[in-house]
Amino acid sequence: MTYNPSIPQPTDNISVSQGDLLTNFTALNTIFGTDHTALNVALYSGNHKKTTLVRQAADPAAVAGAPILYTKQVTYNGPIFRDELFFRLGSGDGGAVVQLTEMNQAINSTVTGSTFMPGGFVVKWGQFSTSGTSHVASFVSAFNTSPLVVVASPFGAVPSFTWAVSTWNSTSLTIVTSASATAAFTYIAIGI
Repeated sequence: MTYNPSIPQPTDNISVSQGDLLTNFTALNTIFGTDHTALNVALYSGNHKKTTLVRQAADPAAVAGAPILYTKQVTYNGPIFRDELFFRLGSGDGGAVVQLTEMNQAINSTVTGSTFMPGGFVVKWGQFSTSGTSHVASFVSAFNTSPLVVVASPFGAVPSFTWAVSTWNSTSLTIVTSASATAAFTYIAIGI
C-alpha cells in the first residue's frame, strides 16, 4: 500500500485506475490516522489523537502571525542528547524561542538537580557539607548569569552556630558560619 501522487493522469481510464485510486485513498486514511482519528471513524473523525513532531536541525525561521511548536536536539553534560520541545513566537511578536521541556535528569533527584520553567527561569538544588567557617558549593551546572536568589538550610543535626549564604555567582554559592564545625546543608537557587 504505497501512495502514488501521480495518479490519475488525464489519459487514465477510471475503470482501469480504480485500484490505484483505492490504494491512494487507503494510504491517505492510514497516514492521516497516525496522529488523528481516522476519517472512516464516525466519532471524532479527523480530530487529533496526538502530535508527532519531527526533530528540527535548528530553530525554524519565525513566520508572521504563526507561532511554531517543534522539537530540537539538545546536548547535556557530555554526550547526552535529548529531543526537547520548543515554541517560537511569530515574527510579528518578536520571534523569540522558548524551550518548553528539559529532561536533563530526573526531577525527583534527592541529592542534586536542575530544571527550568517555561519562560526561562531555572531552578537548581543540591546538598553539601561544610567544615570550617567558609565553604564553596558548586551548582550541578552553571546558570547563564548569577542566580536571582539562593537559599541554604541545614538538614540532619541542626548546628549550634549561625550561617548565611554570603555570595553566589553563576557556578557556585559560598556559605559562611559563625563557628568552625561540620554540618550538612541543602540549597535551592533560582535564576536564568
